[in-house]
Amino acid sequence: MGTKQLLLIALGIIIVGLAISSGTDLFRSFSDQARIDEMLNMTNHLLENAEVYYKTPTDLGGGGQSFKGWKPSRQLMKIDGLGYIKPKQITANKNKVQIQIHSYAADGNGNTVRMIGFHQYTNKGKLRKQVKYWDDRIGKWITIYNETTNG
Repeated sequence: MGTKQLLLIALGIIIVGLAISSGTDLFRSFSDQARIDEMLNMTNHLLENAEVYYKTPTDLGGGGQSFKGWKPSRQLMKIDGLGYIKPKQITANKNKVQIQIHSYAADGNGNTVRMIGFHQYTNKGKLRKQVKYWDDRIGKWITIYNETTNG
């Protein structure tokens, strides 16, 4: 074999190695985003269910303008499409419901994502909604949405 052929083989091996490496990084990035999206979906679903409870009169089994006494149904708690997302803490009082969800990385490298979402009715009748998550990789809270609407 000539030196040109050996050089082409070496160059081919390097290109294939770089392609595999970048493909793995891309897959990991999409996997992380899918986990965050699934957590957001679960958080929003639970918060919307709590809001329905808040608006339902007490004689129909609701909270009658209070989140107090709301507990998610078992069916809502089974939203677990990725296999490693679990609600960690749920608190509900008269004007506010807060849900904390933890997700543990499936690869076992210790990365966790914590998401906190809440709906709160102000004494002016407005509804404040906020969802944010903590990412261990960058070490800060990232707000997904923070909005106030007329209740």
